[in-house]
Amino acid sequence: ALEFVKIMQGWLIYYDEDIGDENCPANSRHTDLVEELGMIQYICTDKTGTLTMNVMNVNLFWDGKKTFDFSQIKDKEKPSKFFHNDYYNLLKYSLCNNIQVELDADENPKNASKTDIAFVTFFHIFGEKILKIRKEFNKIERVFPFTSDRKKMATIIKTDKYAKGNVIFLKGASEIVVLACQYI
Repeated sequence: ALEFVKIMQGWLIYYDEDIGDENCPANSRHTDLVEELGMIQYICTDKTGTLTMNVMNVNLFWDGKKTFDFSQIKDKEKPSKFFHNDYYNLLKYSLCNNIQVELDADENPKNASKTDIAFVTFFHIFGEKILKIRKEFNKIERVFPFTSDRKKMATIIKTDKYAKGNVIFLKGASEIVVLACQYI
């Protein structure tokens, strides 16, 4: 009788539309599934391909006011299709100088997180050269690395591109970055 109940529970799981769908139903392969479901502590999903393909891409970008969809972007797109020139330059300078990635002469990333590699790929799609952008800035004065306590990282750069001679680029959790802004 208990085995019959387990079979029925497996059948209910298989046909539960909230768990699976017609293309990918929840498949109960053995009758101990219900007991095992009760012991689950963590569920990992892979909606982006980061786990299965070891690749991360910039698909959506939100600037606080507008969401930009890059999921169908083609190689060598013009940034002006998406951004105002001044805004794009600020984005380009801040991210290219703030990502923690080593690049070889051909701009292939080494020793970097998947997030930083995604930003390198993002700018390469727009035809940008990260090393060239970094050379436009004179000197990195100081890097405040990301920590889980601060939830942000910052890079202070000495440059003649801005009147005061220094600029700080900050990235991190949105709720932390917004608190650091005087204007949004």
